[in-house]
Amino acid sequence: MSSFSITMPPQVRDRVSSSVASIDSPVGQLAVVIDILQKHFDKRVEKFRREHLIRELGFVVTKGLPSADQQAIARAGRRNLVIDSSTRSAQFRDIQASRAARGILERVVLTPITGASVPSPSQLRELMRIGESLTTLETLRSIAELAERAEQGSTTAPHLGHVTIAADRTGLRIAYEAGDFDLQRWLLLVERPISRGEIDLSLLGDLDQPAGWVAPGLEAISQAAAQDLGFSIDELLDTLTVLLRHCLDRRYEFLGFDGLPVGPTISRAAVDYLTFSDDDMSIESLRPSHTRHQHKRVWTSPLLKTGGRYYIFRDVVFEAVLRWARYLTQGDWPVPRNTLRETAPRLHRALEDRSRESGPLFERYVGSRLDETGLPWASLKNGARVGSVKLSREIDSVVIDAAQRKIHVLEFKNMSSDQNAKSLQNELKKFLGEYADKLDRSVREVELDKLAFVKRVSELNGSSSGDVGEAASWSVVAAFVFSSHSPIECLTAPQSFVGTDADRVKDLFAPPQEMVELGAS
Repeated sequence: MSSFSITMPPQVRDRVSSSVASIDSPVGQLAVVIDILQKHFDKRVEKFRREHLIRELGFVVTKGLPSADQQAIARAGRRNLVIDSSTRSAQFRDIQASRAARGILERVVLTPITGASVPSPSQLRELMRIGESLTTLETLRSIAELAERAEQGSTTAPHLGHVTIAADRTGLRIAYEAGDFDLQRWLLLVERPISRGEIDLSLLGDLDQPAGWVAPGLEAISQAAAQDLGFSIDELLDTLTVLLRHCLDRRYEFLGFDGLPVGPTISRAAVDYLTFSDDDMSIESLRPSHTRHQHKRVWTSPLLKTGGRYYIFRDVVFEAVLRWARYLTQGDWPVPRNTLRETAPRLHRALEDRSRESGPLFERYVGSRLDETGLPWASLKNGARVGSVKLSREIDSVVIDAAQRKIHVLEFKNMSSDQNAKSLQNELKKFLGEYADKLDRSVREVELDKLAFVKRVSELNGSSSGDVGEAASWSVVAAFVFSSHSPIECLTAPQSFVGTDADRVKDLFAPPQEMVELGAS
């Protein structure tokens, strides 16, 4: 059982207490509390200068993001922004604050503000506390909604947990009881930096590429985007590059502009798509706990526009470059697939094709990380005969660890998890259902003739298996390897498998005394 204490401002506390007491459902209680806090926040910021708020909140956002070394990036090519950059890893507290600040930054951009006062440090801290409270409450509301559906019989396991709420002298006391999934551990994982295995850096090109160049493999996506959205992938990346270089060339982390900060050669459609603006969004359109169901987000539309002025944060744009590179690598887009199917059908089809093609790229990347371990490994095709066993399905990798007498059966999953509760539950259902069943079937087949698999993998690696001993001395273990964080790292009950991302696959083979906890930061 975990407890969250939400401290409320005195002028809000009484309203929250009476509202919570009059509602039985945790979902209803949280909805009312969130509404009261949001209105309190909007009232508080009305008297402040919008540009000052944007600047201060934006700097809190950037503390939790990878920070590109501007000297290295400035020397890099037109698109070689990631390859020749260095980043720092943020502390978890900064990551938490960054997530909260992003949510209230989006709210400030969309809130009608006409004040002229400059907030004091204590006033800014109060706004941040409200933002962090809203971030926590939105996440808990998603959990409570799923728990309520489970109690009504409209959803099935896995369950993400249960939430109970009570008012106290300082505000709210919220208890979270983990179900099949531990939300707190997930929050420690979800903002890990994007790993190299998630991005094909060649898609960004380099200085020698001419204008209009599109990386091999993205031509169909680029053409479809131009037809459905009005801009090509080259124009999208060009716009991000121009925005980033504004800061790099001036050596500023934050800039404001009275007019459009790009020239006439840059696609206006791409600029509009990458602009988070009060022209086409309102406060009512914000969806803090639904990753893709908000029209635009600062993470992928990093050019801020409000009250006729534009604002750029260097590291927010850099984060957008990383995220767009990940989407393009995996054949993904930052909107729900069913929405994309209706609004941009050609782009949807091209992304589906790219998604299928990205699987082999990911498999090669995992293979390169397995090579670094020095252990013999091999992929085995469906129907292959190994000793007395004919495989009923393909095995992505069988790794032989002779020193520990272990045969590792690995299943690769090239997928990134959304952050909203419903998506997490759906993904867990797949892992605990069809994915686990298939992996267990492969494990059972390897166990039928373990020594034959040890010898076959060794032969495929051009080495001798040596004295393999008795079959009983070998154990078979199963693991999923995914391109990014996955909710299976946060399951509460022991499973027949473990999981890790590709960049930490070596941890699967660490000796017991050196074994790290999979999923730890």
